[in-house]
Amino acid sequence: MNITKKEWYKNMGYETDWKCDLTITPALNEAEIEFLNAFFEARHEEDAECYEQDGTTGVDVPSYPGYWCNFEIPENGESIDWNGNEKTYELAEWLTWVTDQYLSEHSSLKDSPKFKDFTFNHVVEGTMLWAGEDRGDNGILYITPSSVKTFDQERLLEFTKSPVLQLDKDALKFLFQTAQILGVPGTEKNEASKKLYQLIKGLNQAAKEGKTAVQIELV
Repeated sequence: MNITKKEWYKNMGYETDWKCDLTITPALNEAEIEFLNAFFEARHEEDAECYEQDGTTGVDVPSYPGYWCNFEIPENGESIDWNGNEKTYELAEWLTWVTDQYLSEHSSLKDSPKFKDFTFNHVVEGTMLWAGEDRGDNGILYITPSSVKTFDQERLLEFTKSPVLQLDKDALKFLFQTAQILGVPGTEKNEASKKLYQLIKGLNQAAKEGKTAVQIELV
């Protein structure tokens, strides 16, 4: 039987650590917090019982990203956090699913009596950092109300294709934060790794010097 790397990881219990810095505006009310924390603790299957439990019976919603949605909401309802389960998969997809169904003003559940105490006016923003067991399996997700951007070492490598980078203040801040999270890779592997090493070192130096713009030569 042929299985994908992703399926193998799930079968063997691949571990990934997450750090979420996600804010919810405005804060969730008591009914929303209670429902969502119960949702996060439950196993989700594509069957009638789960649809009834989750309030999606008869409503056209996307399939669940997986069995477990490993988030939690604190008492103040102002953020959404990882619950610490290291066997976590599709966390970014789950964030989109939960936001679209239970928080967004565009939710198809707005008229359901089950959610009469929900306000459906929330915005989720912030970052999600991950670090898997495999070397190089780490990165950051930038969450805005309109998009989810993923940055990992492969994405950073795209910036090394130009011999000279000219970065303004916003781009410098964005890339520097990513570089800090990913760390500096070794220079011994190949030409691309060497350029990535130069890029991240240049970003680190620019940040130390407080520069608002920078030109980095990649040779």
